Formats: sequence, structure tokens, C-alpha cells
Amino acid sequence: MNIARLSEPRMYIRGFVCSIEIVVRTFLKRHRRLLVCAGAYIIFWMIGGCADFFVLFPSTERIDAPGARRRGIDFDGGKLEILTARSPAATVREPEAYVLRFCGNAERAEWNAVRFSGLGEKPIEMWSVNHPGFGGSTGRAR
Repeated sequence: MNIARLSEPRMYIRGFVCSIEIVVRTFLKRHRRLLVCAGAYIIFWMIGGCADFFVLFPSTERIDAPGARRRGIDFDGGKLEILTARSPAATVREPEAYVLRFCGNAERAEWNAVRFSGLGEKPIEMWSVNHPGFGGSTGRAR
């Protein structure tokens, strides 16, 4: 009698697992073509070398940045462009804080420098870096 009581919960669990397996199998049978196409699409874009082209897509030409100074540092056999901009309070006295900004996807250092120069009261200087191949940075844009 005790053995029968212990085996009953196992039967419920076994039945639940079997019903999940049935649902998964029917889903896979119905949507197999869609899953194969989606997998091939993802593999094509990830391994096919197209991801670099679509990840960084801003323009590569030089953009005017009023109020910012352009600087270059040696980097990987070329130059990396850094734009520095000061808040209006930092034009009167030395900056008390520095912000180092690495641009992200679809962003340029020139845009950050122009936005930053409009900030007010605190003397802050921002250094914004263009990726290789963008703006005045040498190299291949990828």
C-alpha cells in the first residue's frame, strides 16, 4: 500500500512531461520550415561578415563641430580623432571635471561636442572619440 502511494506522484509528473513533449513536437512539425529559414537568416548575417557593416552606420566624412577642438593621437598605426569641448564656465577657468565619451552605434563625436558646449554652470571638459574610419580618424570604418 505504501509503495502505491509513492508511485502516484511519479505518474502525474510523467504524464505532464509527456504532454509537454507532445506540444513541442507538434509545434516543431508545424513550424519547421519557419525555424530553419530563421536560423539560416541569423547565421547568414552573423557569420557572413555583414554584421560589421550594419553595426556602425553613421556617415564617415568630416562634420563641422563649432566650439570643439580636434586632437589626434597615434593609434594602431594611424590617427584616432578626439574632439574636446568645454562648457561655458570652463572657458573662464580651468575645468574641474573631465568626461571621456566613446561614441556608440549611429553616433559621432562631433554631435556630442556640439551638444556638450551648450551646458552651463560647472567647468567641465568633454573628450569624445571617433571610431577608426569616421571623421578625422584613419583606418577602415567597420
